[in-house]
Amino acid sequence: MKKLMIMSFMLVGLVGLQSCGSIKIVEAKSIEKVVKLVDKPQEDLYIRANTWMVENFNNAESVIQFSDKPNGIVTGKYLLSSKGVIGSGMSAAWENVYAIIKIQVKDNAAKITITPDSFGEYSMNPQAYSGQQAQTDVNKLITSFSDSIGKTESTDW
Repeated sequence: MKKLMIMSFMLVGLVGLQSCGSIKIVEAKSIEKVVKLVDKPQEDLYIRANTWMVENFNNAESVIQFSDKPNGIVTGKYLLSSKGVIGSGMSAAWENVYAIIKIQVKDNAAKITITPDSFGEYSMNPQAYSGQQAQTDVNKLITSFSDSIGKTESTDW
């Protein structure tokens, strides 16, 4: 009887906890930026774009998925965060939040497009990944790419 009573209180507590927070689905939009450069051939920009991806995809879950040098395209799946939320209440669990990064280059220009996956934003956990944090992370990636692709390199050692 004592076990039954304890189990009843635990069940009521779990049901009560489940309604304490809510999850809002964040449907992120694609963000793109075109970087115009002077006197940069497509092959040079392709190498810079590919190098940028290799340097920034420093997690085993971030991978280059497609690479086409003649057409100047590099595409990859990037791990934005492992703090997204799936489910709600006691059944909520962390999920990885990914973004597809597509870089296209041609003579004197490069375009980066970042499309984050949709994910859950858990209102009761300030440490969970948020739509605002996703936006900040995407903007940092775009700035990093723009800085990297546009910088002048020297062959002097």
